[in-house]
Amino acid sequence: MSRQLQPGRYTASDLRPGDWIACGTARITTREIAEFAEISGDRFEIHMSDTAARARGYPGQVAHGLLVMARVEGLVQGAAARVAVPDGCRRDWRFRQPILAGDRIKVSCVLSETALPASGDPAELRLMVETRNQHGVLVLTGETRLAIGL
Repeated sequence: MSRQLQPGRYTASDLRPGDWIACGTARITTREIAEFAEISGDRFEIHMSDTAARARGYPGQVAHGLLVMARVEGLVQGAAARVAVPDGCRRDWRFRQPILAGDRIKVSCVLSETALPASGDPAELRLMVETRNQHGVLVLTGETRLAIGL
C-alpha cells in the first residue's frame, strides 16, 4: 500500500516501496530561460524565440533541458518530506515532451525499490521521478538512484 510521506527527513529503514513525495510546482519563465542562456552560452534559437521555436514545429519557446532538470531537482530537494542526504546519486531522466516558457511543472517521486544491505554498506533507493505540466501531460520521467546510510 502506498503512502504519501509527511514532512520530515527519512532514512532507508523508514521507507518502503510505494511511498511517495509531492515535491511541489514551479513556473518556467522566459526570464529564467534568458538568464540560463546567458550563463550557459546556449542560445539555440528554440530557446531564445517563440517565433523560431514555432518555425521548427514546437508550440512555443522551449526551455533548456538542463534548466528544467535543475528546477526539478530543486523541487525534490526542497520538498517538506525528504530522503536523508545521499552518499551518492545517479539519475536517468528522459524528456517526454518539451517544456515551454510559461509552463508550470509539478513534480512527484515514488519509491520503487529499496535494497537494504546486510553489512555497513549504504542502502540503495530507487525513486521514480515524474514531472507533469499544467495540463497534466507527462513531460519528464526517470529514475534517481540514491545510496544512503541506514
